[in-house]
Amino acid sequence: MQAFFSNRVSLLQIHTSFFQITHTSHACMFFPFLTKKSKNLRIYFYLHSIWLQMKSYKLLILLISLICWSSVFGKGTDIKGKIINEQSGNPIPFANIIFSGTSVGTKSDSVGTFHLHSDQNMTAIEISAIGFKKKTFQFNQEILSQPVVFALKETTYHLMEVVVNPTENPAFPILRKAIARKKENDPDNFTSSSRIYNKIEIDLKNIHKPSSNKKIWNQFEVVFNHIDTLKSEGSTFLPVFITETISDYYHTTGSPDREKIIANKASGLSTGIIAEYTGMFHYDINPYLNFINFSDIGLASPLNRSGLQYYRYNLVDSTIVNGHKIYNLSFTPRHKQEPTFYGNVWIADSTFAITKIDWHISKGTNINFLNDLAVQREYAYNGEKWIPSSEYLYLDFNIKKTNDIKLPGIIGRRTTSYENFQLNPPSKNISKQQATVSIADNALNKTDQYWKENRPIPLQPKEAEIYTMVDSVKKIPLFKTTAEYVRMLTLGYKEFGKFEFGPYYDIYAHNKIEGDRFRIGGRTTEKFDNKLRLNGFLAYGIKDNQFKYGAGTQYFFNADPRFMAEIQYEHDYKIIGQSSTSLMQNNLLSSILSRNSVTKFNMFSTARFSIKREWENDLTNEITLTSSKIGTGPFVPFIDNQNQVIDHLKYSELSLLARYAPGEYMIRGHFNQTSFGSNNPIASILFTHGFKNLFGGDYDYSKIRADFFAFPTINPIGYTEYWLQAGKIWGDVPFPLLQIHEGNETYAFDPYSFNLMNYQEFASDTYCALLVEHHFQGYFLNKIPLIRLLKWREVAGFRLLEGQLSNNHEKDILFPSRLSGLGKTPYMEASVGIENILKIIRVDGVWRLNYHTPDSKRFLLLLSLQFIL
Repeated sequence: MQAFFSNRVSLLQIHTSFFQITHTSHACMFFPFLTKKSKNLRIYFYLHSIWLQMKSYKLLILLISLICWSSVFGKGTDIKGKIINEQSGNPIPFANIIFSGTSVGTKSDSVGTFHLHSDQNMTAIEISAIGFKKKTFQFNQEILSQPVVFALKETTYHLMEVVVNPTENPAFPILRKAIARKKENDPDNFTSSSRIYNKIEIDLKNIHKPSSNKKIWNQFEVVFNHIDTLKSEGSTFLPVFITETISDYYHTTGSPDREKIIANKASGLSTGIIAEYTGMFHYDINPYLNFINFSDIGLASPLNRSGLQYYRYNLVDSTIVNGHKIYNLSFTPRHKQEPTFYGNVWIADSTFAITKIDWHISKGTNINFLNDLAVQREYAYNGEKWIPSSEYLYLDFNIKKTNDIKLPGIIGRRTTSYENFQLNPPSKNISKQQATVSIADNALNKTDQYWKENRPIPLQPKEAEIYTMVDSVKKIPLFKTTAEYVRMLTLGYKEFGKFEFGPYYDIYAHNKIEGDRFRIGGRTTEKFDNKLRLNGFLAYGIKDNQFKYGAGTQYFFNADPRFMAEIQYEHDYKIIGQSSTSLMQNNLLSSILSRNSVTKFNMFSTARFSIKREWENDLTNEITLTSSKIGTGPFVPFIDNQNQVIDHLKYSELSLLARYAPGEYMIRGHFNQTSFGSNNPIASILFTHGFKNLFGGDYDYSKIRADFFAFPTINPIGYTEYWLQAGKIWGDVPFPLLQIHEGNETYAFDPYSFNLMNYQEFASDTYCALLVEHHFQGYFLNKIPLIRLLKWREVAGFRLLEGQLSNNHEKDILFPSRLSGLGKTPYMEASVGIENILKIIRVDGVWRLNYHTPDSKRFLLLLSLQFIL
């Protein structure tokens, strides 16, 4: 079962199982379904990558720590306090607090407490909250040694023409009408076009110049000269990525949106860590939905049709804005740890459409590492509908979720402005835009004068300096060196100018056939040639005294959409039928984590030529010509009907692949590419024909395989992943050319194989497989006192395999004694697990429900690491 899989990522939205495939572009040559789902953002780190992943994790922290060292003992103002209602003494949640005369501020939490810091010596703060009179409080440094209580007076509002039922919350009638008219007010239900301006900025959070005068910090003088100008929300920032985009956007209900980028300007670190993080900003926080999917979590919208189960509502006031009566409703979560928001929503009286939102994610929501998600959106009335006019999205990410504003972390902001918003634009405008995302020829070459004239929101002087500052940071030797090592540990390669060495995790391995195995390898970079990439490796086994080797080249005719050709040759050991997502065998940890001795190797000598083309309609085609010789092995021998050993078999085949991933969003570099996935199902079909006598091939045969992968969200109880695969083989072929169903003989859980099936246990020529896994996202555990503090999440799965096998496949080579076809009953597995243990550990209990043998396990506990939000 040649698996395709959906990776879910947060900062590192790329499948980096370090003992398998090192970059997406290469993996897609073999796995037609390699994909990611942006709405869930998860990355699977299997148990075999623990050591290397933790090294990468620690080095990333080192990078942040070196550059963003928090001067805990530095001078400045640090104030903690609580805001209360002067009349009742009750706490005031979500009040705004800023230092007077600055933009440095924060919000109080759900119980009215706050913590605010500035590097300057401040003497006053301003506090404001909806329903209360704004007030300035003077203070001196002496009173700041302990939390201070600040009291606000209520403001009396005279509500306009609101009929209040004394037995009913006055917010409820407004809420009911807004919910009843969601369909007619939601802009997503309109066919529309608009000119969109997007500005995205990524910053490292909490930057303070160290008090020491060590020479190491002199390199960052250009940063520290500007650092005080980059304050916001009570913290300081070091910008590492900024981009501006102007695009024409077309939305058609029921069809993928289409975007043509007119202009783009970017500066920042080109590491995958930063670039992939920007993928989180492609979320559309649509307040009209019942649930808003972010990461793996379905956040309940305040306009959810069952909103009273999740929120408490209050009517704050009503005002007249441009001739429209607007109601302001505030809302707070009803239960702890439920995926909800808090904040305010403004609703027009006549249409009951949303005119403005100001939302923050609930502090108790079970999302790892995310301190805050805030969204502000405003709508404008065009005489017919309330249409989007501007939006601001804010993400605050920390390795440790905490209210301590001094910890380093990452801040992301997206500012969006809509212009020329048209309802029902002429269809010819949309038909001109064929690609989901396309880039105008001169989009990257716009002048500063163009940007000055076309930005709907002028850059502030401090923002304009970011481009210069970011470019300066990239040139700092210490920063460059540290970033290179982070890149090495992330991608598995260490760059040396025009060449990069790796993957480093394959340098040493041990198995029963080769004994101690040593390997060196590498590939060229874009500095050698930005269209041509060369690669190669050489390995040697001490026990078998044989060299293994491989070499190849890739040529990229076009980067976006991708059009490339590849030639590869490899002479090395492989396991017939091993899952492409399982723990590979040529590294050190594989022998440690294997349940059985690693013996089922055969020598493959394979030449492959392929051409891959990605079209603008989300379709990918690939044609591959392969010629391979498989040698007999000491533990997997090729024996004919006369019990004679056959030295090898040869096959030559041509494969045609079609893969359809509607709405898939892709970011590409020179050679690597990263998918931010699609919210739609992904399907593919692969046809293969083997030619006898072509390049010495011994067999004529045909194969066809179809795959379908989907991931429906079932809010509020999580989401389901299911993968359906079916295939058939025509022709009498030996067992290595049959469908050898993927097993797993390690203690690492593989979500895309049969975990209690042994390698080379079952084979088929006609087959159908179904893998289903449901992630409950803590739906039950979050409701159990004390247990919910652990923030564990439930997961359950089921795997089924139906297969048939003809008796004509042993004419040339007998089956190994442990390999057979399936009987009339499908093979089945079930699993129940807990994920998010200590935020990174997943434990699954797996049951093999039938086909029990002395060599099989009926039940096992399997582990994996996964970095998820």
